[in-house]
Amino acid sequence: MYKGALFVCLLSGCALQPSGIPTGLAGSAWQLEEFQSADDSIGIVTPRQSSDIELKLGLDGDLAVKLPCNELSGTWKTGDLDPKSGTLHISVQASAAAKCVSEPLAQQVERNLPFVRSFKLDGDRLYMSLFADGGIYSWKRIQPAN
Repeated sequence: MYKGALFVCLLSGCALQPSGIPTGLAGSAWQLEEFQSADDSIGIVTPRQSSDIELKLGLDGDLAVKLPCNELSGTWKTGDLDPKSGTLHISVQASAAAKCVSEPLAQQVERNLPFVRSFKLDGDRLYMSLFADGGIYSWKRIQPAN
């Protein structure tokens, strides 16, 4: 079954994760639209400018994040065969020392990325859920997946 699904994926040109598992995330780039907190006192938070926070998920499992005054690098991986939803683990390995005082949401993204536990793709939208109902990041695709 798995080999057949992989063969169909290869024929259709879908992207592959480093482990060989088909995924709709590999080779994609995203722009943060909002963060929806599970805490009603925080509610929905949006970046000051729509292009301030970008996330790139490389074909090889590399991660790049552009913040207004900082850049992060790391890795990402999924643990499921479903390319539209499942577990998502992000590891941030390198960061410039600058803190984004002018954009509090950027500091929050930097802090929260290691706590992302799942994702859902819905068209050109990516929803990333945090551990223990900590909230949901909503991203808009800025380039098509390879």
